[in-house]
Amino acid sequence: MKMLSGAKWRYVLVLGAVAIIVIAGVLTYVYTERKEKEKTAGLILFLKGEKHNIYVDSETLQMINGSDPGGSPLLEVLMKPLYNATFADAVARKFLNEPVRGSGSVFEYHEKNDTMKRVLVDQAYTITYINDEYTSAIIPKEQVLSNETLINLSYSIIQRFRGDYSDLRVEIIQTPKLIIVNGSSGKEELIGYGGQLVVFRQYINGVPVMGFHGTVKISLGPGGVLQSYMDFTVPCENVSQRGGTVRSVRSVFQDIADGGTTLEGRDLRVVSWTLCFMTTYLPQIETKSGVDHGVAVMKYMVKLAPLRGSGVYVEYFSAY
Repeated sequence: MKMLSGAKWRYVLVLGAVAIIVIAGVLTYVYTERKEKEKTAGLILFLKGEKHNIYVDSETLQMINGSDPGGSPLLEVLMKPLYNATFADAVARKFLNEPVRGSGSVFEYHEKNDTMKRVLVDQAYTITYINDEYTSAIIPKEQVLSNETLINLSYSIIQRFRGDYSDLRVEIIQTPKLIIVNGSSGKEELIGYGGQLVVFRQYINGVPVMGFHGTVKISLGPGGVLQSYMDFTVPCENVSQRGGTVRSVRSVFQDIADGGTTLEGRDLRVVSWTLCFMTTYLPQIETKSGVDHGVAVMKYMVKLAPLRGSGVYVEYFSAY
């Protein structure tokens, strides 16, 4: 039997390696193509514009045709006065037994005998409580709360610190797993769970508050201990008609199709959309009798994604 020389063996091995790489590349391409087809299956070309084609699924199309808010009154929310020191002091006393105020651009407090417990109140409608002792605590499996218990406990916490929660709806529940990977064997091991998170969305007159504000986030640690509480809801003083009516969501999508978005690429798909009261970190201000109030105006929130590719992008569009 004739033996191959060392040089020929190396040549054969190189060819084999190249073949494996090519096959792997083909398989990856086929897999990617299949996933792309799965993602775009059932999508409908809704609009053709100067810059983009807009695709939607049947459920979104049905929602556009049946629940278009176009023609409804254009509303705005006047918030209560911006939070001041008196308000912040009262909030701190709800969370801390003996609050000590610090210095800074926000109203910051800590427990007199326990600096691990902190409260931060910003005049632009944010309240945050953090218990640093438990922020990185691991929850054993046997102490993980059921979703029902988690929600009920969260409501009781909100009632204690905020009061009324009739304007809130549960939006997200998360119980993250904490896993370590053995470096030599690659085996994964569950070591416990991170803070259990419940996120509530604020609704005013049935319309969600989106943007920087509009949520209450509660994180619970072992035994249901409160790790953090973040209230970014807007305190509503009144809702009034701004004048005029809401434009149709179809006109919003037409603007997007004609180039009214920062996204590139010809084909875009609508992930979701909603009419909302939109706020930024520093909301629009209206001064009444010498007192500053925040204002939230109606806008359309649209989540867009490339038809082929990854990423979901949130953009806001005028509602009038």
